[in-house]
Amino acid sequence: MIMSLNLIHLLLKMVILKNNQILLSVYIDMNVFKCFLSTYINNFIH
Repeated sequence: MIMSLNLIHLLLKMVILKNNQILLSVYIDMNVFKCFLSTYINNFIH
């Protein structure tokens, strides 16, 4: 019984970690895109 609970807990942690990684990569992609866009716009204006 305890073993299965630990296993479920571990699985949940893994799923949460995976989702956090995805969120983090999306967040980083957004930041990179914003930086790229702002520099592009600045170059376009100047």
